[in-house]
Amino acid sequence: MINKLTMRRLERNDIPALIEIVKRSWRTDEFLKIRSDHDLATVFFWRCVVHQNFAKVALWDGKVVGFILADTKRYRTARTSDVFRSLTARWKLGMRNDGKAKLKLLKQLTKIDDELLEKLNWQDYLGEIVLLAVDPDYQNIGIGKQLVQSVMQYWREKSVERFYTFTDTESNYQFCLKSGFSEYAREKVTITKTNGKFLTAKFFLYTGEVSTL
Repeated sequence: MINKLTMRRLERNDIPALIEIVKRSWRTDEFLKIRSDHDLATVFFWRCVVHQNFAKVALWDGKVVGFILADTKRYRTARTSDVFRSLTARWKLGMRNDGKAKLKLLKQLTKIDDELLEKLNWQDYLGEIVLLAVDPDYQNIGIGKQLVQSVMQYWREKSVERFYTFTDTESNYQFCLKSGFSEYAREKVTITKTNGKFLTAKFFLYTGEVSTL
């Protein structure tokens, strides 16, 4: 089955399909509501794109079914066009009646990641898996693993050994364990949702070493 899988660099015409994959691959919709909110999914996607310098998509029989974004710290360069698209997506969401509340919630989640990162001597970690997403209809057949391995190969060529990634209970955090990553830190946080209700969720920081994967 894996012979049906091919990978290549991300192209601009892939982006609508990738945003849909972000929406579909979200495991639950308890607080971000990404699965039911295209504008929010677009903001989240471009937020990740701005912080990456490695992007690869997976195709199954020619159909885009997954992708990975990664950041190699010493090569970080935010493209002006990506920053512009990110700001435009945020402006579009912010113009909605519920937009500012959703942007505030997204900012809160970013703060949680920053607090987790403070526990890590991050200067020793030159790589970050920014975002990994696979269409639910194509999960559990090795596509995520192949995407991760594409980044590992790139980092071997760039002499990057240590990396980290963030995940949470709304994402497939168990994939990190199955992939050989190690849980470094976690935070249990009570979040105020946009409807005023509260939700308790767990956020994780995982680390890994390229030579062991």
